[in-house]
Amino acid sequence: MGERSQKNGEENLEMKNSISCAVLGRLPGTTIYRNIQQYPEAYTYNGIVIVRIDAPIYFANINYIKDRLQEYEIDNDGSSKRGPEVTRVHFVIIEMAPVTYIDPSAIQALKDLHQEYKLRDIQIAISNPNQLVLLTLARSGTIDLIGKEWYFVRVHDAVRVCLQQVQNLNEFPKKPEPSLENNRPGHFQKLLKQRTEDFCISQLESGNLQNFTFSDDNTHLEPPLLRKC
Repeated sequence: MGERSQKNGEENLEMKNSISCAVLGRLPGTTIYRNIQQYPEAYTYNGIVIVRIDAPIYFANINYIKDRLQEYEIDNDGSSKRGPEVTRVHFVIIEMAPVTYIDPSAIQALKDLHQEYKLRDIQIAISNPNQLVLLTLARSGTIDLIGKEWYFVRVHDAVRVCLQQVQNLNEFPKKPEPSLENNRPGHFQKLLKQRTEDFCISQLESGNLQNFTFSDDNTHLEPPLLRKC
């Protein structure tokens, strides 16, 4: 009995050692994201955790992966951070490019994790799942549950969207929609705001944003619009 327990423990340890989960950071001057343990110069963003899973996800390892995701959420990884100052994680981006397969038990665990995160106002984003994994997620209803808008081809695409959302929490609080038709912004104002937000994103990514806020009454928006990012 003791030998069997020891053997099971060794098998579990071997399985965990064979699973690679890594926190990713952005290499300076690029849109490439790599393991921050292997690339100390890589930086992360406040409010966003990017995790790459380097193995198929199935019943034998899903609990371990889930535990690691939750640990990464609260761990201080020691990397340099950029972006808006926030006090907690708002987005967890899961890079699935290396994941070749995901089984039904892992699908259910992912759904449970989504619900747990939702209760704490944390959004999951999925990056670059292969065709088989994407089909499995679609058939199980996971894509609709998480939201189609939270699936991305590249990690950097996911980061851009999440970074803007984090910035919105600080600088662009939701305002009630105006009830009068003549108070609605015209096409030019919408275009101006969109271009200004695009400028904000590029500044956020570089970590150089300095209290730049959008206002419909701001008369100093023209220089950023003309400036090449």
